[in-house]
Amino acid sequence: MSVLRNIEQKIESLVEGVFGRAFKTHVQPVELARKLIKEMDDHRSVSVSKIYVPNEYEIYLSEPDYRFMKEEVDATGVNVIGRGLFDEMDGFGGRHPFDKPQVVVTHSVPEEWVAAHPDAPFTFATNGVADAIEQARAIAGDLNVDVQAGKLTTQCLELGLIDELWLDLVPVLLGGGVRFFDEIKAAPILLDGPDLVVEGSRVTHLRYQVRRS
Repeated sequence: MSVLRNIEQKIESLVEGVFGRAFKTHVQPVELARKLIKEMDDHRSVSVSKIYVPNEYEIYLSEPDYRFMKEEVDATGVNVIGRGLFDEMDGFGGRHPFDKPQVVVTHSVPEEWVAAHPDAPFTFATNGVADAIEQARAIAGDLNVDVQAGKLTTQCLELGLIDELWLDLVPVLLGGGVRFFDEIKAAPILLDGPDLVVEGSRVTHLRYQVRRS
């Protein structure tokens, strides 16, 4: 069962990571990940030496969730992510599921990965967060720059590089995990809004504007 569990953890990480980027959170939606794991467990088949599980799924969203997600994804020109997420997802195999360019904040360029994925729309920013955002803006053009939640968003907030915060309020108590914001040395940071409230299926999508001093 260890092999199956490793696959389950990879799928769970992918689902939570990908949808987390779409919804501007790090570990949502948990229920979706759990349902996929259950489907894998229920439909697995075992041979003499291997365990096989389904690797193609259709995911259905409620109409409000779909509209919210589509609007956000369509308005995004590039994602800015950290090296930890990049390594965890193995660079999404060279192409993000939403087919968006990626700017990776890192101390070093993964040369072997780049050589193995010569056509991947990935930019590796090695001169800090501000430089990564500047490169991302050039790539995005008139579209939005989406920043990974967590430490990266916190650093951008402290540098005054975040215009909007998109939050999802979900009725579940996680009890642990990576915080949405790291310790904010520049706190308090005031927000205006919410100027967008979407009631989805067991989730409330919220958008706030970062107030400029």
